[in-house]
Amino acid sequence: MQKAAFWYEEAANQGYADAQYRLSLCYYSGHGVMRDLEQSASWCEKAATQGHAQAQNSLGTYYFIGFGVMIDKEKAVSWWMKAANQGLANAQYNLALCYINGEGVAKDAKKGCSMFEKAAVQGHAKAQTRLGFRYTQGNGVSLDLQKAFYWYEKAAVQGDTEAQFHLGTCYYAGEGVKRDLQKAFYWWEKAANQGEPYAQKWVISCYENGEGVEKDLEKAAYWKKIYEENTKK
Repeated sequence: MQKAAFWYEEAANQGYADAQYRLSLCYYSGHGVMRDLEQSASWCEKAATQGHAQAQNSLGTYYFIGFGVMIDKEKAVSWWMKAANQGLANAQYNLALCYINGEGVAKDAKKGCSMFEKAAVQGHAKAQTRLGFRYTQGNGVSLDLQKAFYWYEKAAVQGDTEAQFHLGTCYYAGEGVKRDLQKAFYWWEKAANQGEPYAQKWVISCYENGEGVEKDLEKAAYWKKIYEENTKK
């Protein structure tokens, strides 16, 4: 890693944006160099000003959290916007959260959902889940339970725990899809196995009442123990 950092620095000093970004990562992680967040931010900004999308996204995060720079959420939004306009899904997702929460920019649910969708169509699982939730609420988009189901399913098959829980709920309630208790249990169990407490509660209920799965009080007790340990943390 020391050799890699050396050559990154050689190239970075010659103005190569990707080398500057990679050197920034070295300083961030301490790989091949002493960890130095200020140096990381400095090299990241050099790459970002040359239009390096990943550097722009990372620099936005630095300003949002205060890594190596003073916290400045307006600057964070500015850099995320530059990266988002280049089509970077992570930046689009970060920018969406800023619009939703009104951090560094005026709160605007419609713009937030628009950014969620840009990231979602690129396969960003968290954006898919958030967009699904917005369609469930009708907040920033028109209420549409079928679209909510569509996006939850996209994220759930990628392993997103929150989406798996919501997808199970869709199947249980028949929201946006035909009611199917077996599929509801299937997705709740997947989320439960990843530690989602609400899903664990529903798995307990399913085993206790025989909904979507054969009634099994021993398994219900097993999941109760897991849920109790999980919620003590």
